[in-house]
Parts: sequence; structure tokens; C-alpha cells
Amino acid sequence: MDDMKEKKTHSVFMENRERMVVTGVKDVANFNEDTVLLDLNQGGMQLKGNHLHIQSLDLQEGKVVVNGFFHSMAYTEKKEKQDKNWLERILK
Repeated sequence: MDDMKEKKTHSVFMENRERMVVTGVKDVANFNEDTVLLDLNQGGMQLKGNHLHIQSLDLQEGKVVVNGFFHSMAYTEKKEKQDKNWLERILK
């Protein structure tokens, strides 16, 4: 039970705008040199900067380490899965 609590814990540690450690990560949705999109247990996170590089990723621990120069960090809302196709949503 303590393992489940630990996996749901989310934290962010940034060092000199050049290294960021994020916990509570479920997946990396997308990444390039300018943007890293993370899926968290409680939504999402968008990291923006220059020369971003994922140094390490451990999905079992829910931890990612990103290096580069960070301009911004923003949380995004958790999107619910939509099982309906676009036509069903329009005709609703």
C-alpha cells in the first residue's frame, strides 16, 4: 500500500533552470528539443525550453530527469477518454 502512495506522489525539483526531476510521471507523451509533454497521475505537464534532453526515464518509479535550459513549465488538465467518434459527438 505504501508503494501505491509513493507512485501517486508528484514533485518537481529544478536546479539552475538546467535540470529538472519530476516524479508522479505515467508516460512521456511527446518530446523534442523545445518541448517535453508528460502524462502525470493527476493530469499533464508541459516543459518548454532549449536543447531539452531526457537524461533518464523510469516509469516504474514514475520519475523523469530532463536537462536543457527551461523557459516555462505548465500543468495541463487531464483529458477524459472519448470513446465516441467525431460524428457521434456532433450529433449528441
